[in-house]
Amino acid sequence: MSRELVRSTVIGCALLLASAPLKLTHGQAWLPLSGEGQITITYENLYVRDHFDYTGKRFNAGPIRTNTVVTTFEYGLTNKLTLDSELTHVTSKYEGFVGPVPHGPPDTGFYHPTFQDLRVGIRYNVLARQLVVTPFIATVIPTHHYETRGHTAVGRDLHELQIGVNVGRDH
Repeated sequence: MSRELVRSTVIGCALLLASAPLKLTHGQAWLPLSGEGQITITYENLYVRDHFDYTGKRFNAGPIRTNTVVTTFEYGLTNKLTLDSELTHVTSKYEGFVGPVPHGPPDTGFYHPTFQDLRVGIRYNVLARQLVVTPFIATVIPTHHYETRGHTAVGRDLHELQIGVNVGRDH
């Protein structure tokens, strides 16, 4: 296997993991008690300097600045059933705009603040011994129609149904 192929495979896997939905990468098998809940606000400040082509070769196409705020709400309806939701706000700017043709409609060199998607779901704990098993079902709804092309596109603008199982083990 060539070094370039290995590098591009590793980069592709890293990008896939980094772009996975938050619930898939941060699943929670344990639930809050009935009547308890939490609100979490997460802020990310990202700066992208370089781009990569399909072979993994680095090139400069102009920097991208992105500020993201993710607000998550979780509430225990019962000891076995939890409601959770998540709302994301993205503010981004592509600073590499050169020439008459941008990479997408929002790539104008100015910040574009907008909401992305609302996620609402429930989790139900079916087993809570040494092994904790909690299936979930959720829907993702774009808050409005937004641009999906370009360096500063905020998301995919897709309606989603997410179904899965969170599993954990207590030592």
